[in-house]
Amino acid sequence: MMVAAFGESLALSHSMGLDGDRMLEMFGQGVCASCMIKGSKMLKKDHTQNFRAQHAHKDTKLAVDMAEEAGTEYTVTELLLQARGDADVNVAEQDFSAVFESIHKESKSEFSKKDDPPPQPLSTRLDSETNTMAPIGFIGLGIMGEGMAGCLISAGVAGTDDVPLVVWNRTSSKCDDLKERYPDKNIEVKGSAEEVVERCGLIFSILSTPEASKAVFEADNGTLAGVSDGKFIVDCATLAESDMKRMNDQVKAKGGQFLEAPVSGSKGPAANGQLIFLCAGSESIFQDATAQSSFDAMGKATHFFGNEVGRGTRAKLVVNSLMGTMMAAFGESLALSESVGLDGDKMLEIFGQGVCASPLYSLKGSKMLKKDHAPNFPLQHAHKDMKLAVDMANEAGTAYSVTEAAEQLFKQARGDADLNVAEQDFSAVFESIHKESKSEFSKKR
Repeated sequence: MMVAAFGESLALSHSMGLDGDRMLEMFGQGVCASCMIKGSKMLKKDHTQNFRAQHAHKDTKLAVDMAEEAGTEYTVTELLLQARGDADVNVAEQDFSAVFESIHKESKSEFSKKDDPPPQPLSTRLDSETNTMAPIGFIGLGIMGEGMAGCLISAGVAGTDDVPLVVWNRTSSKCDDLKERYPDKNIEVKGSAEEVVERCGLIFSILSTPEASKAVFEADNGTLAGVSDGKFIVDCATLAESDMKRMNDQVKAKGGQFLEAPVSGSKGPAANGQLIFLCAGSESIFQDATAQSSFDAMGKATHFFGNEVGRGTRAKLVVNSLMGTMMAAFGESLALSESVGLDGDKMLEIFGQGVCASPLYSLKGSKMLKKDHAPNFPLQHAHKDMKLAVDMANEAGTAYSVTEAAEQLFKQARGDADLNVAEQDFSAVFESIHKESKSEFSKKR
């Protein structure tokens, strides 16, 4: 299942013009780090057998039958049963990574039809001599923003006598909380996003939803209202590609510059300076020394996909949809394990010893078994990103059936009033899987 989801993510990356090797690098830096042993070979159509596709199909079919008998929800995993029977693709005796070829065959994207190499991105890091001592602005101090702003302060990039950190949040108490956490630092609280932009040269923004981002950006006293010549706007939210392009056009029309920089990571990495920035847009911002210092303070890696705004968002949606699909498949596997009488903790140990080992699973597994879904990445946000990715895949003509099934699981969990897990961690999709299962264990759990 992980290879199928991984294959869909690579195929969508290709179809959206993203560099496959760069995407593999990003996957390896985050919680989706798994399947890396297969990735570069899949891009080269090298499916030399280590574990035959027909054998993987056999085992998957046995697991699906076992889940059906146990009454366990297993819809995501059921979708893996297609590639073996395709005589045209003829991959039954190749490695099970060859499901990637079936995904490309079923896709209608131009890349899948002609298999040309995608455009190469620019370098990850670009040297620069530019720097200013202007204040740094931060708009949005929610689950992600509070940790990111804290990293800027802790690293001495902002919040100093020379470089104040200027902040605004829709709930003003968040700004007060930040000042209380750093009583000796130079933090200015403003009454609107407009005032932050007017005060600063470089402004970071991260709002929770597309609706919130648009409302704050376009309000009469919002972000755009403060933009003038020379302002640098960096938006770190996960939005639709069209949202990023609209903001870019609006900022440039007023003489400013715009960089999309959606982040891969959740609450913990945000607080610990371990985010991954996926950037596209203004090269001047990306090269700016203050911007680079800020990225270094808040993250462990920064990728630049060129001047076309939208490419960073494409990469982020691919990453998050893979993460969500991995979580859905993981939840089904744990639910099935428990439903057929296997010890959940022992299965987690086994997962961690083999090729399925993933930081995502090691971070979430034991908490899921204990029904601990304290939010690091809220389920409603995970579903939002997966829906955006599914829409992007449909528009690109990329076969995405495994991820579509996972998106439906998240949609169901998000809308379940009885479960009420929309604001819990995205691992809470596990509760929906158990609720929809008919096994004795799920009923008693």
